[in-house]
Amino acid sequence: MLDGGVTALDDANLRWLETNLGLVNTYRCKWGWPGLDPSLTDVQTGKIHWLRALDLVRSSFEDVTHLEDEYNLGFAEDPNFAWFDTEFRIKTEQQEALKHRFLAFQVRGFKE
Repeated sequence: MLDGGVTALDDANLRWLETNLGLVNTYRCKWGWPGLDPSLTDVQTGKIHWLRALDLVRSSFEDVTHLEDEYNLGFAEDPNFAWFDTEFRIKTEQQEALKHRFLAFQVRGFKE
């Protein structure tokens, strides 16, 4: 990235390493199939994505600034989330984590 560049993350609130079980279960439930219990699968999770990304950019840049965005101001009323109501019912994605679904950082001062 260039000095002063911006990196933006979508679905940054997730922690799936290989299989997005939240998305899998959304479709399973919409098709009338039971959701998969994460504790009974071999799906792997790790550190939440936005924290992993923040660690990565901080390892390469002196200054990392979180950019405020319109998403955080109105995500709770966004009609798009009606599609994901199944996810919320089966708790594969925590609503309080949605404030970190989209994040953007500006970076300055590349570390040598």
